[in-house]
Amino acid sequence: MPPRVKEAAFYRAVGTAIKTFRQAAGMEQKTLAERAEIHPAVLDAIEKGEYTKLSLWKAEKLAAPLGVRVSQIVALAEANADKQSRRRRRK
Repeated sequence: MPPRVKEAAFYRAVGTAIKTFRQAAGMEQKTLAERAEIHPAVLDAIEKGEYTKLSLWKAEKLAAPLGVRVSQIVALAEANADKQSRRRRRK
């Protein structure tokens, strides 16, 4: 079965999900980067969907300070990607 969305779209959706959880937690990018022990530029690239080397370990490092599970990030990303896909089909 082929993936529902293209790889680039999925990384954008994951980045958007992480940003959504970060903002909901009232956390600045710099703070999350420090707590996750990743470079702020990497977090910025992840949130923009430009970082395509996101490992499960790095996702876990980001999820923990946000108080969410990686599965929640993926679920929100899938929901966002599905919405985008439906919008494109309507046009």
